[in-house]
Amino acid sequence: MRTNEKYSEKEIAIFNGIVELLDQGRQIHDLKVSDISAAAGIGKSTAYEYFSSKEDILRQATRYHVIREYEALSSFVTGHKSFIELLEQALDYIVDMLGNRFPSLLIMFMSLDSSEVELLISEDCELISELQSGVNQLFETVRLAGLRDGLINKSIDADDSRFVISGMLSAFFQEIRFLFLHDKNNEQKMRQCRERTIRLMLKTLK
Repeated sequence: MRTNEKYSEKEIAIFNGIVELLDQGRQIHDLKVSDISAAAGIGKSTAYEYFSSKEDILRQATRYHVIREYEALSSFVTGHKSFIELLEQALDYIVDMLGNRFPSLLIMFMSLDSSEVELLISEDCELISELQSGVNQLFETVRLAGLRDGLINKSIDADDSRFVISGMLSAFFQEIRFLFLHDKNNEQKMRQCRERTIRLMLKTLK
């Protein structure tokens, strides 16, 4: 799996500068390279040493943050943890990501026009394949933990297990996203949603 090691400290500062500006409520289409470089604590001319345009910055920033999210997700998925631990940490990750990083990442991606998206895909087709393979491996690690703990019925094959787990996590994602938009501080609803997700997942896989 490729990592973000190819980016310099100044490039990463620029990527984080965009997030900082978006978190401040700035509109991405109004941002200029000078705004982004100022937020990163570097000069505009320095930014152009690394990127050809604002669009290039946004495309590379999207790539950087997608890889960063994958690395954050994979950091806690290890074979020595129990199935329940892995599920709970996956839910923790979703809540943290939605609350702190998802809005800015979505805005960055949505700001790319079709040609930029095509360029991102063409430049990183191998990366996309690697990410998909990596995600599949993460699901397999979780599935094996469930089998080991006796919480996934052995008659359920790998594809069906993945379908159930990914589907339940996606449903949780949508529920928490809605909650953040309309009732962010309702910890009781969030706790109930977490408990419901794990309960239904265990029931379906058993």
